[in-house]
Amino acid sequence: MLSTSTERIVRLLALTLLLGDLCFQQLMALPGYAWQGPLIISVLFYIFFKPARPLAGLALGFFLAFAHAQGTLSSGLDPALEGRDLVAVGTLVGLPEHGVDRTRLRLDIDELMFEGQAVSGPPRRILLSWYGETPPLAPGQRWRLTVRLKQPHGFLNPGGFDYEGWLFQRGIRATGYVRAEPAAVLLGAR
Repeated sequence: MLSTSTERIVRLLALTLLLGDLCFQQLMALPGYAWQGPLIISVLFYIFFKPARPLAGLALGFFLAFAHAQGTLSSGLDPALEGRDLVAVGTLVGLPEHGVDRTRLRLDIDELMFEGQAVSGPPRRILLSWYGETPPLAPGQRWRLTVRLKQPHGFLNPGGFDYEGWLFQRGIRATGYVRAEPAAVLLGAR
């Protein structure tokens, strides 16, 4: 069991971390890397200078939200690769969604190649549409597919559904479709 003073400190830290995260959420764009220096100094103040703990906790919450957003956004698709044939090797995640003329599936990328060369920093997860007849698909299957991808985007309609935000929440950093040629190859199941 925590002592009363330790419990107060933990609650104050939790509250200031949350407020720092909320402050970050209000930004219209990601701040530059120049913010990292003052934020790290604030964390050091938190550790070594007790009166600055509330302000340092706020900065720490802001910094943690910044680091998470930067890490997530850095795993996006290189704009130079949009609309080009890429070879994706990955594992199906979740159940495929079968429609009238297409099947939608999520793929966790193990390897992404362009013209025989591995793409550095590929998106970790992509959402694909597979048009026409598809082979039997099941979660955990590992496939080699030829795909065309693009960065996710949605309409900026203030009252409408935020498709890009929905994809972002699910870790999907690119969308696209499976090309018919060359044919998809089932590599096995995990």
